[in-house]
Amino acid sequence: MSRISVYAAIVLMSVGLVLFLVGLFYPGLFVEDGMIETAGATLFFAAAASSLYCLIVSWKQGSRLEKVVTALLVPVSLVLALSEISFGARLGLVSPPAMYGGGEFDGGHDALILVLRLVRDGQISGWFYLLVAFASVTAGWAAYRWRHLGLALWNDVKSNPLLLGVAVSAAMVALAVILDLKSQRHLSLIEETLEFLCAAMLVVTIGYRSLMFRREAWQEKPQNLSGRSI
Repeated sequence: MSRISVYAAIVLMSVGLVLFLVGLFYPGLFVEDGMIETAGATLFFAAAASSLYCLIVSWKQGSRLEKVVTALLVPVSLVLALSEISFGARLGLVSPPAMYGGGEFDGGHDALILVLRLVRDGQISGWFYLLVAFASVTAGWAAYRWRHLGLALWNDVKSNPLLLGVAVSAAMVALAVILDLKSQRHLSLIEETLEFLCAAMLVVTIGYRSLMFRREAWQEKPQNLSGRSI
């Protein structure tokens, strides 16, 4: 893990702690459509734009894995941004459908909530559980069978600022979705903080990698010019 990644982790934890403490004293900032959520949505939109720019400038310098991840970040960041504003429902742009068990289907996390409600009420047939069990066993077998590929991938991820930043962001989003299933105040503060940090992490990580790609491109230009003169 590079030194810049360690510094980024320290800054990330510090900002997260500050945001959580601010939320304890000013909970109005962390409500639905509040300042923090709006800022998070804006950062996710910025992450989508930055990913598209990074994909363009890294077309010749970046590895295949970096290109694939960056290309996927464009639609994923857009979905996360739209999920923060309920896909336009809170802006009056669309009318979200009603969701089983109450509420409206206006966010990506609602898919998981819907599945849990159906399981709780026994509305899902046994075939669903068999499918989940089969998928779990298959995934476990594949992870064991090709564990060397997983270790090689992890070595690539932890040595690459872009891939490491995306992996950390994905982990924060997953944890935020789990915390969103509970309605406790402190958990809600942590969830909003994680989503904001995820968006900020993506923007900073992608922006930093884009600058590195541009720097590498500029360093290659004098070499190409000298090669032509010879």
